[in-house]
Amino acid sequence: MGLLDTLFRSLSGQGSAGGAGGMGTALLNLLASESGQDAAAAGSTDSTSPAAVSGGLNELVQRFEQNGFGDVIQSWIGSGSNQAISPDQLHQAIGSQTMDRLSQQTGMSHSQLLPLLAQALPLIVDRLTPNQRVPDQHEIAQMQPETASGQPIEV
Repeated sequence: MGLLDTLFRSLSGQGSAGGAGGMGTALLNLLASESGQDAAAAGSTDSTSPAAVSGGLNELVQRFEQNGFGDVIQSWIGSGSNQAISPDQLHQAIGSQTMDRLSQQTGMSHSQLLPLLAQALPLIVDRLTPNQRVPDQHEIAQMQPETASGQPIEV
């Protein structure tokens, strides 16, 4: 279980990777892969690698901005309150092809996925951008929870 799975489960209140958090992980990984910034390209086999997360976040921001929702995602990144996004707006922001692939990966329909993502994604992006900007892969790696001894916690 990676950092993002743990983070997404805690944010979404879901106990399994099949919940909104698991979908958030799948979406970020899918976006990174589609933009050529996937974990394999970064030399990692871990789908929740810092490179995949950072690449996925960057691609998500670009898609929102290109599709007219830049103000929404910037509210999630910034220090103010997070603007809500409707399931239909989220579909517009990330695109039909990405939704089709995410639906295939999760085994859920668009009508099941979109409301869950619309609720969880603002929280996920907000928590992954504590400095009001998309972190690079080194900053993502430092978000790994650690024990008092400085060793990463295995979950």
